[in-house]
Amino acid sequence: MMKSVARRITDRQMLHVIKMWLQMPVEERDERGHVQRATRAKDEHRGTPQGAPISPLLSNLYMRRFVLGWKTLGHAKRLKAEMVNYADDFVICCRGTAVEALPVMRSMMDRLRLTVNEAKTRICRLPDEPVDFLGYTIQRCWSPRTGRAYLGTRPSRPGSSKKGAASGPRDRRRSATSRNSRPGTGQPEAAMVAVPA
Repeated sequence: MMKSVARRITDRQMLHVIKMWLQMPVEERDERGHVQRATRAKDEHRGTPQGAPISPLLSNLYMRRFVLGWKTLGHAKRLKAEMVNYADDFVICCRGTAVEALPVMRSMMDRLRLTVNEAKTRICRLPDEPVDFLGYTIQRCWSPRTGRAYLGTRPSRPGSSKKGAASGPRDRRRSATSRNSRPGTGQPEAAMVAVPA
């Protein structure tokens, strides 16, 4: 991680601040509500502290290697698979080649020593299965004017991410009685999206 940052930043003091940020302990609450300090990033010499303000920037720097590799090695063209990413969340959009793209993605991640979150990784087929990504749900929508189906986006339902979670009684009541409330995964997913050819 620090090598990727050092290629772009030459100021030694700034590099020192970023290194300290990567090694700082993270406070987490366990299932009993007790505060635990974790230094996983420092102990394993990899990763960024979860929730740190600089984490998305550092994730973008490191994931850039994966995104460029995907294009440079010709996987985007060969598999007809375009990638959309933000920080460490990404979706690979394929036209009928998601089954082949998934092992290619996993092998590239292994070579870069990145871990794929298996709980969030899946193949889904649009328009039959919706995908939640970055606060939006990509799904089949119906035109109110013509009644025809199209692939569209809508804001994810309330409570599907930590930032938009219903916190107060009014928010909980609104999300429980909303016409759009339906069960979901609860978090944005890294998914292989297969669009019928």
